[in-house]
Amino acid sequence: MEFKDYAKECGIRCRQIRMAKGMSQQQLADKINVSAAAISKWEKYGVGEINNIHLLSDALGQNIQDDQIDQEGAVGEVGKEILRILADKGGYTDFVEIVSSLYGMSSERASNEIFKLQKIGTVYREQYKDFADVSRDVVFIKKE
Repeated sequence: MEFKDYAKECGIRCRQIRMAKGMSQQQLADKINVSAAAISKWEKYGVGEINNIHLLSDALGQNIQDDQIDQEGAVGEVGKEILRILADKGGYTDFVEIVSSLYGMSSERASNEIFKLQKIGTVYREQYKDFADVSRDVVFIKKE
């Protein structure tokens, strides 16, 4: 893999992990003392400097150089439970609802499982502000 492709892959993984953890670009930027525009640029065009890769990995709590599916294995029982929760709720619910339904499991563990489900194309997680300017963090099943 060429360096340019590798840098772009790290940017893509950064975005996927950040979004799976429910973190905004600004929140990640604040953790490593850069601008949100820098995060946006890295996610879109790639992370070319190894120091920035390490900073992002530390801030996200996961190595953006590794394929998380290969590192952590396939979707396990927690992932299956998340899919069951989503199915029971009509395929769509708030992230907080999923965490509370997992009976004491940390939100980070739930985020990691959702990340794996996103990676294989089963679910999506989105964070946005609705029309009432309320921050939303939702997870939904991908429909064909």
